[in-house]
Amino acid sequence: MKNAFIMSLILFSHLSFAAQTTAAFDFKLIHHRQDENWIIDKIEVYNQKQQLLQQITGFRSQVLGFDIDMIELEIEDMNFDGYLDIRLPQTLPIEGGIYFYYWFYDPEQQLFIRNKILENFRSPEFNNHSQTIKVYSHQTEKQYRVNHYRYQTSKKLQLFLQQAYKQVGRHWLEAILERDKKGEMVLVEQNLVSD
Repeated sequence: MKNAFIMSLILFSHLSFAAQTTAAFDFKLIHHRQDENWIIDKIEVYNQKQQLLQQITGFRSQVLGFDIDMIELEIEDMNFDGYLDIRLPQTLPIEGGIYFYYWFYDPEQQLFIRNKILENFRSPEFNNHSQTIKVYSHQTEKQYRVNHYRYQTSKKLQLFLQQAYKQVGRHWLEAILERDKKGEMVLVEQNLVSD
């Protein structure tokens, strides 16, 4: 049997300083139990009058052996267009970060459209002020990177800054690389930092 729980969203779009549009949505996450796990495989989007606007399918979010209440639909502007978008964890729990499914709001279609370019990033952080995305990646216990991305287009990200860290004894060697005018990543700074 499929169950549902509801989340609400007020979607703000800043068209100009003087004008602002607001759209309100309720989201129903349709889920069912499979063995010891919960599976969410559909999101229904409703307007304020409780009219069904969209059914989002084609994904499978899984909560392993825990309460379904652990899963949350996260709401934030993830493509920096002024509209709030949604993301849902692919699997919970997971150590070292979470992979998500993403749907960006398209104001022309008035639908949430799946965008897969971020789905391979673990727990990305979005900065609306600088319009950048920060992604941590661990290669080993003694080596990791912090990659900083910007959108080139709505479907393409570009790495513009990378901080690489490698443990050397009780210190960390930090290397900072930036994209130059030719498009190459070049070393701009190297430091030995304390733990």
